[in-house]
Amino acid sequence: MTHTLNAVDPAATHPEPDYLAAADVAVALGLPDHSDPAAGPHPVNLLVQRLIDALVARWTCPLIMVHDSPLVSVADHYDRLGFTEGDRRRAGGHACQVSPTVMLRTHTAAAIPAVLGAWDREQDEGLIVVSGRVFHRQAEGGAVVSTHQADLWRVVRARPYGAAALTETVGIVTRQVLPIAASRLVPCARPYTVHGCRIDIARPPDGDWQPLAHCGVIAPALLADAGLNPDYWTGVALGLDLDRAVELRLAARANPQSGIRARSAALRA
Repeated sequence: MTHTLNAVDPAATHPEPDYLAAADVAVALGLPDHSDPAAGPHPVNLLVQRLIDALVARWTCPLIMVHDSPLVSVADHYDRLGFTEGDRRRAGGHACQVSPTVMLRTHTAAAIPAVLGAWDREQDEGLIVVSGRVFHRQAEGGAVVSTHQADLWRVVRARPYGAAALTETVGIVTRQVLPIAASRLVPCARPYTVHGCRIDIARPPDGDWQPLAHCGVIAPALLADAGLNPDYWTGVALGLDLDRAVELRLAARANPQSGIRARSAALRA
């Protein structure tokens, strides 16, 4: 599910920034998006549907699905999400810019500012699901790698959304990925959330911690920028590495005697 598009000679010199060649962009746009059911049944989109079913069943709120082009504006990808010019995520050489204003996204959250900006003020809550391919360079000027990602955001009006609600959301998602696997939250700041955390999950069969997702309460500044008064609107944001989630599920199935299965049996007893 991970695709490498090109391998650039690291000794070569390039103008700054190092824009992707047109041929590489064409290859990237031609890759199938396995998170989209329209591409045919696949473990990735089956997992996305599993997550949607669980979240909608818990919250009974309207669903907003987004499957759009991985070509996004630099402003949506960075500026409108609160990233600063000097942020290491922008300056680290891993981004895939196509032009001064357009790039291949490195996170599906790039679609969120537009969705929030178009929010129906008569709708008190909703679940936003953005899924698709993301791209990053393995090293500055190096190969471009593509994986699948999903952003799952719940937006609500006039309702407190603190640590307890965030923990509930994390629990729903991790149970759908690996029902009995241990998980942990590690503080990890992102500019578009507060109380941000990385979600790690125990990989079968050895139980090593693997990063799975990041989450947090939606930053008030992001809501305000979209015209949603943060005194009345709030919510939770969660970005999930879909390929890793599928790999963890397959690893658990391939190791029925793993510690995860043993803990499952112990809990059933």
